[in-house]
Amino acid sequence: MTAQVDGFIKDNLTAQRGIAKIKIFASIEAKTNVGALGRTLGSPGHDLTFAHLGRKSDQRLSASSFLTVVDSCAKRVAAQKEREVSGAAPEVEEEPVLADDATPEQIAAAAKAKKDKERIWIMSEYWEFLDSMLIDLRAEARAATETPAAREEHVKRLTLVDAVTRLFTECLQADLKQYPAGDSSLSTTPDNMVVAWQRAIHNDLIW
Repeated sequence: MTAQVDGFIKDNLTAQRGIAKIKIFASIEAKTNVGALGRTLGSPGHDLTFAHLGRKSDQRLSASSFLTVVDSCAKRVAAQKEREVSGAAPEVEEEPVLADDATPEQIAAAAKAKKDKERIWIMSEYWEFLDSMLIDLRAEARAATETPAAREEHVKRLTLVDAVTRLFTECLQADLKQYPAGDSSLSTTPDNMVVAWQRAIHNDLIW
């Protein structure tokens, strides 16, 4: 029974992710504002706040970046095939030279950067691409606070919730600049009307 429930949940989540991906890419092509996107992604009767819109904006901006990366990868593959057909020498890029005293972390970072640069992304890998961006953000945050003094200074000037709020606010501002709402209202629910379980998700759970 447990295996059946587990399989049902995985299948349902996979289906929902597929539907969400289609809607996000469709909104980019149609250039609809984030309010319309938020309503199509939300459940009927679901309160739509600026916190929601910030997260939807982040997903759409990531999707736009992903489309650019996929297009670049496709051109790279096509160019490589042309060189193979013509018998031309393969294109070789110079690799950055690490210092002799490079730390294991620097060596690992350089290896990851090389692997990421050589990877060929395809359309079916959007959610994996999104995960990789979040992993990079976490890595940058850890690198910025790797010493006790840096961590203390970071905590003084910005809490985790503040950082996430600022990130999604900047995403929303960038999205509205690229896809203006125009005369249509974003129709958000005021923050003081958000139900308790939604407030807990926004304030206490960081994905």
